[in-house]
Amino acid sequence: DVLVAAVAVGGLAWVASLRPNPQGRDGMLNLCQTDEWKGVMQLCLLYYHYLVPSPQPLFSYILARIIVAAFLFQTGYGRTMSALAKTSNFNARAILTIILRLNLLTLVLAMATNRSWNDYYFTPLVTFWTIVFYLLHTVGVWLCPRTRVVVVGVLCVLLSMNARRDPEQFSFAALFFSPLKPILTSKSTPFDTWLFRSQLDCFSPLMGAVVALNHEKISYALARSEGIPAWRK
Repeated sequence: DVLVAAVAVGGLAWVASLRPNPQGRDGMLNLCQTDEWKGVMQLCLLYYHYLVPSPQPLFSYILARIIVAAFLFQTGYGRTMSALAKTSNFNARAILTIILRLNLLTLVLAMATNRSWNDYYFTPLVTFWTIVFYLLHTVGVWLCPRTRVVVVGVLCVLLSMNARRDPEQFSFAALFFSPLKPILTSKSTPFDTWLFRSQLDCFSPLMGAVVALNHEKISYALARSEGIPAWRK
């Protein structure tokens, strides 16, 4: 019954969100397409954490990991595409609005279930990468877009160091996130769990940014492929 109700609510929300695609918002990974994609993924993750018991079946776990990686990909892609479309300076109101939009549902769920905000690791993870890209594309606007993405690449490589979290080896991620430990941890979410989550998909936002940088080339290649016979694709 719970599953049926959840699917029904999700279906109604999806139908209510349908709207015509505005002119100029078509093509590969356009805004309307990515917004719908992210909305569906958020619903899937919500159902996964609420309905799938622990320990999770392998298939469900793999699907959840793909969804998280895809959402982080969209974070890097969307923020970079936005920066390429227009140059903007840092705006505290804008970034606070984005953070509120990302965290509002999680905050409500945390209060309703008497849990900590950081127990829902997905939201802090997306929030972190959103802030990284926003600061990079506003405060670091004096750098060319490709250089900014290189900076993200360096950060990803550093965060991925000591992914096994060996206490005898240096961990940049542990050093980097240590000042945020009170925010990122709780009684049920130790710091080591956050390190695991943050390192697991740390290259996904970078891949999204790389695709955004090469959006025109990829779109052109896809358009050219439409004229190639099926047997040659």
